[in-house]
Amino acid sequence: LVPYAASKAALEATLKGIRIEHPGTRVSCVIVGATFPTEFGASFDRELLGPAMASWERHGLMQQQFMEPDEVARCLVDVLGAALRCPGVCIEEVVLRSPSPVIGAPGPA
Repeated sequence: LVPYAASKAALEATLKGIRIEHPGTRVSCVIVGATFPTEFGASFDRELLGPAMASWERHGLMQQQFMEPDEVARCLVDVLGAALRCPGVCIEEVVLRSPSPVIGAPGPA
């Protein structure tokens, strides 16, 4: 998942650059948390997925429940529709996460 995380960081830096170089252009970044089922999740190697999920849980990165793709899509349509109706407002970042508790959150440092 390191290449995936690196590509996300590069995309966020690119969007920041576009905002600086083209201040009149609205650019939004949508960050979507754990959603299942998806094509992205379906392409994971099953032998690696179990240990990866255990690691995410140990590091407090795992939600107890995943979001459903259709529900995420409806939410995005509503949020981005609102942005279109309000041209003087820029939504720079939208973060969608399950409201379920995070499991395996790290203990005291």
